[in-house]
Amino acid sequence: MNLGIITDVTQDEPHFISQLDLFLQKNKDKYSADLIGDLSYIHFLAECHAGINIQSIVAQGQGKYKLDYTYDWSVFNGCMGMNESDSVQGSTWVWVDKKGMVSIQVPDVEERNTIDEF
Repeated sequence: MNLGIITDVTQDEPHFISQLDLFLQKNKDKYSADLIGDLSYIHFLAECHAGINIQSIVAQGQGKYKLDYTYDWSVFNGCMGMNESDSVQGSTWVWVDKKGMVSIQVPDVEERNTIDEF
């Protein structure tokens, strides 16, 4: 998934990771829901309200970066008084080409169900 072009900075500059982090923060709405995917395997009422939180970006060389992230989900069961919540950790790849085009890998998320828990 292409996110756009990061401008006014090259990958060779020492502060590139912080610029890439800022770029990814500004564009989270474009890819956050795709990284989270369908939460119905947790519960049909499971929701993530805040999107992802970027934990780290690590250069892997040749324009490839590892993006580690987390997100929180919750299930509101008001009538039953049994609310649930948890945090999930994930990672994916980000690429930046020589022209500054930023792309992110959106993993293919398999549909899961409760039978997978047994």
